[in-house]
Amino acid sequence: MNNNKNIVDGSDATFMTEVVEASKEVPVIVDFWAPWCGPCKSLGPILESTVTALSGKVRLVKIDIDQNQEVARQLRVQSIPAVFAFANGQPVDGFMGAQTESQIKDFVKKLLKDHGSDSDKFAEAILAATEMLNENKFSDSLEVFQSLAIQNSDLFEAHAGVIRSLVGLKKYQEAADYLNGLSDEAKKNNMVLSAVSKLKLAEQAETAGDVDELRKKVEETPNNKQFKFDLALALMAISEIDDAIELLLEIYKLEPTWNDGKAKTQLIELLDSLGPENETAKSGRRRLSSLVFA
Repeated sequence: MNNNKNIVDGSDATFMTEVVEASKEVPVIVDFWAPWCGPCKSLGPILESTVTALSGKVRLVKIDIDQNQEVARQLRVQSIPAVFAFANGQPVDGFMGAQTESQIKDFVKKLLKDHGSDSDKFAEAILAATEMLNENKFSDSLEVFQSLAIQNSDLFEAHAGVIRSLVGLKKYQEAADYLNGLSDEAKKNNMVLSAVSKLKLAEQAETAGDVDELRKKVEETPNNKQFKFDLALALMAISEIDDAIELLLEIYKLEPTWNDGKAKTQLIELLDSLGPENETAKSGRRRLSSLVFA
């Protein structure tokens, strides 16, 4: 079961409530999948991240057709993955088969444009700005996020986007100043907290050192935990997140209490900066938990 309230595991029994009735409030995307379906494993995380970025403007219901065949039969699902969009209690769009991330985002944009409520007028702009951010177009994303934040001060994803964009531009002090100017409610928001973690990591990584030199030191003294730690920070600075996670886990495995548990603390901050729905973060948390409770 997904912890995000806007992403749920549905069934034949709950379809009327979670899809048909719910779509009268906000558009609902239904993802028919199965554990054995290879393309489903690629499509699912993209759908989830896209829906998560929209913070309730659209919902996702995932239905395992091995366990729930009635609704799939009624909708004439012949192959998977199969995705349907519902609005106002009716199916309004859909596709079958693998899709690129760009195609999926265009699908969701069209759904919101055609069927989103007046309160969703910012959703398409948030999605577009997030794409810019993911493509490292930080100046462009900053401009859009700032505009959205000015128009609606309660749009927490816009505030988080401003901070992340400033971090991408290495304007750390501006990011800190912007954070200080937010309301207490905004500072407690999970998206903003994730952006703050990103800011802290970026500031730390600035002083980490040269990646190639640190790699050489680690190769020469593979059990030196400080060199591993410094290399992890340096890798964060160039967005090699998977390798950074691996190094921090290695340090924790070698000596959990090293430097007052510094590796674990740093790893948690890194995972938090990725956001709760990020697949890399989820995997990292599972691996850390397996070591903690081993």
